[in-house]
Formats: sequence, structure tokens, C-alpha cells
Amino acid sequence: MEILVIFGLVYTVVAYSVDLIFSLLGIISIRNQRKRFKLGQTDSARFPSLNILIPCYNEEKTIQKGIRFLQEIDYPNLKVIIINDGSKDRTLDILREELSVYEINLQYNPRIPTQTVRKIYRGTDARFLVVDKVNGGKADTLNAGINLSDSELVCCVDADTLIKADSLKKIVMPFLTDRRVVAAGGSVRIKNDSEDLNYFPNRLQSPYKLISTLQVIEYIRSINVARNSLSLLNANLIISGAFGVFKTGILKEIDGYEKFSKGEDLELLTRIHFHMLKIKKKYRIAQVYLADSFTNAPESFRELKSQRKRWQVGLVSTLRTHFFKFFRYPFAPITLFSLPYYILFEVISPIIQLLIILAIPILTILNLIHLNYVFFLLISMIYNALINIFFLMLDFFFSSYYGTADKLKLISTSLVEPFFYHQLNCYWKLLGTMDYMKKVFVRAAWTPPRGDKEYQSQLGKMSVFLNPESEKGLGMVADYKSLYRDHIVIIALSGSFEASDIVEFENLVNYFGQKKRKKIILELNELENISSDALSMLIQLSRKLKREKGGITVLNPQNKIEDEFKISNAVKEIKICKDYSNAIKEVKYG
Repeated sequence: MEILVIFGLVYTVVAYSVDLIFSLLGIISIRNQRKRFKLGQTDSARFPSLNILIPCYNEEKTIQKGIRFLQEIDYPNLKVIIINDGSKDRTLDILREELSVYEINLQYNPRIPTQTVRKIYRGTDARFLVVDKVNGGKADTLNAGINLSDSELVCCVDADTLIKADSLKKIVMPFLTDRRVVAAGGSVRIKNDSEDLNYFPNRLQSPYKLISTLQVIEYIRSINVARNSLSLLNANLIISGAFGVFKTGILKEIDGYEKFSKGEDLELLTRIHFHMLKIKKKYRIAQVYLADSFTNAPESFRELKSQRKRWQVGLVSTLRTHFFKFFRYPFAPITLFSLPYYILFEVISPIIQLLIILAIPILTILNLIHLNYVFFLLISMIYNALINIFFLMLDFFFSSYYGTADKLKLISTSLVEPFFYHQLNCYWKLLGTMDYMKKVFVRAAWTPPRGDKEYQSQLGKMSVFLNPESEKGLGMVADYKSLYRDHIVIIALSGSFEASDIVEFENLVNYFGQKKRKKIILELNELENISSDALSMLIQLSRKLKREKGGITVLNPQNKIEDEFKISNAVKEIKICKDYSNAIKEVKYG
């Protein structure tokens, strides 16, 4: 028992020490930036053309101030594309009023497939375009902006993020000084309770609420300093969706954001790494400490819990989806540094730290271990608090956003952070990992054994068929054997389908249910006709599968069938896909 406790304590201290090493590397990275990135010596004509992409969904409360900050940005050859993702509030009306827009006939070339673009407007300030499209989510919205971009670089910014006037020039500097740079991220600072101050954005104050102040410390530590360390190693896997710049050509080459991913920012950068490694072209991912943006942090534990669980699901799903690709490039920085770091200290570490914080007091009370281990645990927490202070002192040295009183408040808050907030974060990360394992994680593909007599007898009775070896069904996937790791069964319906076939179809589904297979793709592509009664019963069964088996995807139905599905309002529960690629992604990512 003591050996396990010692291991847990050592592991926890090592995890904290890795952050300390990152802070030291961060100093080197930030000092290099201060020497190399000198705006006063840079000719404005050298700056590449750039489009800012801002996805908006129900942002009526924040978009007005965001527009005013965008109008003050100092950057030559700039275009701002604001994409309204089918907002249900007054977002589009506010955009029209603030920018005095008029409709233009601009050809939209959907190189990356997206939801339908309804209209495109131009503002009286010609730098601004407003795009109105059908709702498709953040990734789909950004892809629409990428399709419309004709610039060398694109900057992706959240609608509630405010960019400092000179930050765009600063974040572009790595592209000017190093041709290998394909993406760059900026610093993200918390603006809660600072936005209405006269001296904002040149100065910030510590938020009134403790939960927001704790996030200020966390952002300084994990985003503004630590990512500069990973950038120095060219091992950064995350550029925050709040503020990041990419080469437009690279985004188009990899088909933009993955709309099925739960963590589109992490997933995008991971694919950029693998794309550059695949084409064997030297590249770098930069992080620019001096380029500041400001965002709102959650102000309730409920919102923060939801955010952190979502981030963790995105991390675990991305690592799992691309896991084997890392080993194709064993000596690449993302394999040598990123993969071990994120697995050991972002996925496994929360579990071990929670176990230790719970086990040591309990085992001490039960007199199974010595009281000294409680003191060792307290010392490790104090060590973590000192590292927090070190990160803060670094930030205070390199920036001047906080006054003396606010600095003292942040330092005092950093002393208590390791004693409850850190554990909460670990708990939320653990919940996110568990949610992914339960709802999204897809373990092993399966097709019935060729010699399975029960399967063969079921199949022989059916007018529906499952045929993994034909050119239809699973055979239409590029390599269906690669799906053996996924709980995916593709059932293809062919010919005509009547109400009398439902019972047989349900028997087949139940057969797979007994095998505990959860994910089903129902292919209707070869279905020549279906009776209205059969369609109604099929919808009911599909809804049942959605509830009991974790989800069903309807693949590439005929227009008539698709229309009837929509009329039945089943689309909210049953995902309709047009091709196998989207169907498989929908099944994998949930």
C-alpha cells in the first residue's frame, strides 16, 4: 500500500515539475520573441494579406463591442468575414445595423462542404463581409469562411473575443521571420469585470469572483506561458479557438475543420502536424506571447464544469482517433514530446492525483500508512502553489496589465488554488474522459464470423441483407477491415421494403444487440422503394435504436425517403449522411 502511495506522490510532484520546466523554457521563447518581433522596424507592405473569420451564433449581447474593436485593428490588407450561423436572436440584425451592409452577388465556392450559404453582405467599410448561412455548428461556420478566403492567412477568432489593436501584427510576425511557420496562436487573457473600465484593454483588473480569478492564473500558466514552451519544441497541439492564425492554403489542403470533432481546435492542429509530416515539408507551429486577446471566462462552477468536460472529451477523442498516426513518425516532436505529455499529464495524471488526494487521508485514518504521508501531500500542494507564483511573476515581468493591488490578489489566490480548484479540474477532466469512454469511445469493429450458423440462418430469412464482402454495405468503405476496431455494423437495405419486413429487420438488429454492438449505420442507397407504413415503422425502430444502442446514422437515402424523414421530424434524432466518410465520422464522434 505504501509503495502505491509513494508512487502516486512522486508522480504528482513530477507532473508539477514538468510545468516548472515549461516555465523555464517559456522564458527562453518569450525572450526570443521580444528580440525578433520588432514592429517599428517592419514595413507595412511586408505583412501578408489576412482574413479574420468570426463565427456567430446567438451573439447579440457581445457582437456589437466586438465589431468596434475590429474596426480599430491596425493591419494593412485586412478583410473581416463575420459568419452568422443561423442565429435565432438579433445577431444578424445587429450586424446589418452596425456595418450598414448591402447584399452582394459574390460567388460561393464550397471547396470544403458546408451548410447552405443564404446571402452575403458587404459593409460600407469595404473590409467587412457578413455571411448568413444555415446552422451547422462552429466548425462548419469556420469552413464557410475558409471557402470565402482569398488571403494568404486566416485568423480564427471567437465572437466574444476582443483583439488588441496591434495584436494582429504581432501574431503575424513569425510568418515574416520564418517561412516554415504554418500556424500561430496568441495569448488569451480573462477580461471579466475589466471590459467597462476606461483603461481597458491596456490594463486589466482581477475579476471580482473567485472562480474567474482562478481561471486568470490557469490561463497565464497553461496558455500564455506553457504553450510557448511547447512551441519552442515544435510540439504544440493546441491553438486556442479564441485567437489563432493559419496559412489559408494549408487549411484548404486538409479540408478545414472537422465538424464531427468535439475539440475542433486540437483536432485541426493535429491534422496540420500530420499533413506537413506526410508531405515531408519542414514546418513550425508558433505561439506568440506578445499577441494578446481578451475573452470572458465562465462565472459559475456549472458552466466551468461543462466547459472543462467538453475540452477533455475533445482531447481524448482526438488522441484516440489519431493515436496510431503518431507512430508513423516516431522521431517527430509531436510523438516524442506531445503524445507522452498529453497522455501522462492530461489524461492519466488527473486520475492518479484524485486517487492520492482521497487515499492518503483515508488510509491514514485507518492507520494503514504513516501520518508523514499527509505532510508529504501538503508539501506537494505548496510546491504547486509556488510554481503558480513563479508563472505569475513571469507574466508580471513581461507584461503590465495588472496594478499592484491586483497582482497581490492574484498571488494570494494562487496560494489556495492547489488546495481545491486543482482537484476540481482533475475531477472534471476525469468526468470528461469517462463520458467519452461511455458515449463516444468506439472500441472494436465487428462483422459476424463467416461460419456463424446463427447469423447465416438469420440472413437467409431476410429480404434485408448485411453483406460485408460485396461491393455494397461495408465494402463501400475504403477499407472496411480498418473498422474492426469500431463497434460499427452497416446494414444495407435493398429492393423493396414493406411493413412485413420490419419484424425480420428487427430480428437482425436484435442479433447484433445480443453481441453488444452499439453503433449502426443503416444504408438506404440501394433501396428502390419503401411503403409509407414501413417507413413509419422504420423511423420508430430507428428512434428506439438511438435511445438504446447509442445512435444510428442513415446513409445516403433517396431524396423521397430523406424528405419523408425530415417531415417526420426524425432528423433531430437520426443523422442523415450523404457518404460513408461522413457516416463513419458521425458514428465515431457521436
